[in-house]
Amino acid sequence: MPDPMYDHIIEILRRGDAATALKEAQAAVAATPDDQQAQRLLALAEAFSGNPQAAHQSLERALALTPQDASLHYLRAALLVTEGREAEASAPLGEAVALDPNEIRAYLLQMQLAIGRGDLDEADRLGRLVARLDPDQPRLLVQQALVALHRNDAPRAHALLQRAEPRAPGDTQLRYARGLAYRAQGHYAFAEQAFRELVEKQPGAFELRFLLADTIRLQQRYAEAAETLAPGLEADNAPADALRYAGELWLAAGDHARALPLLRRAAAGQPDDRPTQNALLEALRRNGDSAEARNTLDALLTISPKQDLLWAARLSHEPDGGDRRAVQARWQSALPYSIHAMHAGMDLAAEAGDTMEADTLARRILEEDPKHRGAQVYTIRNLYRTDPAAAVRYIRGMLHDIQDPGSLRMVRGWLARSQDKAGDLQGALQTWLENRRIGEWPPLPPDPVVATRDYPPLAETGADPRAPRPMFAYGLPGSGIEMVMGVLVGNVPTVRNDRVANGLPADPFSQAGTAAGLAAGTLDPKATVEAWRRLLPMRQVEGDHVIDWLTHWENAWLYALRAELPEGLLILALRDPRDMLMDWLANGGYVEYAVEAPLAMAQWMAPRLAQVADLIEGDLYPHREVRMDGIDEDIEATTRAVATALGTELAVAEVHGPSRLPAGYWRTYRDALGDAFALLTPVAVRLGYPED
Repeated sequence: MPDPMYDHIIEILRRGDAATALKEAQAAVAATPDDQQAQRLLALAEAFSGNPQAAHQSLERALALTPQDASLHYLRAALLVTEGREAEASAPLGEAVALDPNEIRAYLLQMQLAIGRGDLDEADRLGRLVARLDPDQPRLLVQQALVALHRNDAPRAHALLQRAEPRAPGDTQLRYARGLAYRAQGHYAFAEQAFRELVEKQPGAFELRFLLADTIRLQQRYAEAAETLAPGLEADNAPADALRYAGELWLAAGDHARALPLLRRAAAGQPDDRPTQNALLEALRRNGDSAEARNTLDALLTISPKQDLLWAARLSHEPDGGDRRAVQARWQSALPYSIHAMHAGMDLAAEAGDTMEADTLARRILEEDPKHRGAQVYTIRNLYRTDPAAAVRYIRGMLHDIQDPGSLRMVRGWLARSQDKAGDLQGALQTWLENRRIGEWPPLPPDPVVATRDYPPLAETGADPRAPRPMFAYGLPGSGIEMVMGVLVGNVPTVRNDRVANGLPADPFSQAGTAAGLAAGTLDPKATVEAWRRLLPMRQVEGDHVIDWLTHWENAWLYALRAELPEGLLILALRDPRDMLMDWLANGGYVEYAVEAPLAMAQWMAPRLAQVADLIEGDLYPHREVRMDGIDEDIEATTRAVATALGTELAVAEVHGPSRLPAGYWRTYRDALGDAFALLTPVAVRLGYPED
């Protein structure tokens, strides 16, 4: 039992005045050095003052005086746990319960340690021992609640904590467990309040501060979460993972300036950590200061030169006109066997026209990794240019290792182009057709509806001709419409490609019955256009100033558009229809369909192109033509063509498309595809292309 003469020291300790308690305990020991209670209180005061070594010495003196005192063995174990020496605590805890089987605190500490190492069955066993002594012991209920949380049983944890609350109101561990229970059930605001109260009482407890910040993050208040962590990150020895987390929070909040210094410190502390590297590189990218990025990366590389990711980032930030090959040489020197470094060297050598160096590096890469895609692509392109028959053999050797349908289609595309260049036209055609059959695609849509009655007059717009106007864009597979839309996406914020990307929206211009209903007069033209307009806000478009990429076009829609949307404009991507067929066959379309033969493709294209020719010849609706003949994948030329068609100026956007067959290449396959070309020639002539 505690000696009443020492009650004032205990009260001072409860108030948290460690300095005064230490002074009083030292005086008590000086007065009665053989009193184990005085030695015990001195140990506690020394522990609270941050001197665990002295605390252990005082405990040893107390134990020498009363070695059979179970509470002293418990106190030694508790002190070891606070120092992070959990493994050493098991012996004194065992001694405590051996001396006093009713020492509940020892069982509870053992239970806490079992939970910490994930041994929930042992925690349950210890909990049952305590329950025999005091089933409503509040700390037992808290520990049982923590076990329940570890087993993802938040409702049981909450019920246990409710039982504990009346017996230990305001208990720190109970409040902590309650916060965890609220968090596990998704009640983040309640969890935040519980953790906030704990942080206010223990502002230096970083683990609690971290938990509070993470709970605020779960409510998507990223800047506030980062601010919550800030007081714990001011010290020079702040944990690197916490610095990274705070930096990530600022990135999520859109403030890279606040993230950068934290992420630099995190990277200095753990330069080899991939998540830290990724976060730092993202902050540098958003910062947009290439010089600062280079300086930061160079500093990191002096600490951690064996990191491919950092070298790749450093190379990417080398300015135009800089010596990128010198950076790559430093990379290769630091990591002589890095395939990533060799890959970068291969690409730079090829870019510089150093074919011998690029070939050497490609061979080295493939010796290390025979399936390295970058080196395979370089080898294929090199052989395609110098020896297409060898390219065919090389590609055939790759095919048996490829399982993914997308990769298989890409490699078969290379095979067909190599066969084509090697003069094996039938082989190329066969490979292209086999490519079209890889995967499961919907059938070709039915032919367009034929208009059987006159269109209504084009209504007067009454709008300012200089004002933005609603636009539609359309092109058949092989027309180059993807490049046209890429230019527009890079210049106009209201371009919508959702019909192509995911089949949305479900408005009249994506519904099969609209054309037939308008042609028959059973659909109201005004209601049709209004139904299209109603869905525009859902597509994040204000008003109707949109460029709407259509997956198909029906002249029957003109029954609605001429009367109800006369201010609209149709953008048409066009090429020689026979080149369009070849391109569709070689590269696929922006929307894929199941096709059996080139003749079936031509039969599907012909009526669609005929209605486009009808629209152009009759000027049935305001339209602009973007002729893609001869442009291939030249994005600058595409930009000029689109700008000229629209009568405006456009910036060159970052757009990449497949390697197109040159204009007029259809003639190479005249004999093999004569029937298909014969079907398309009449409409080609109508669109302004030569018959032969």
